[in-house]
Amino acid sequence: MEAALKAVAQVAPVLHCDETGVRVGGRLQWVHVSSTATLTHVGVHPQRGSAATDAIGILPRCQGVSVHDG
Repeated sequence: MEAALKAVAQVAPVLHCDETGVRVGGRLQWVHVSSTATLTHVGVHPQRGSAATDAIGILPRCQGVSVHDG
């Protein structure tokens, strides 16, 4: 099911992406969110930036416009 959600997100015309810090087991990690008008993927990774987005696999394959609040 997660693979199907990622596949849809990758070809969405508009993809919103954002991240925020969260404590997991006392350590800072990052919650990465990618969403369309109807679907949301949430992933947790110990890093921000390309290491995390590459590991999650949605943003590097985005074929539409990626929107971020930055």
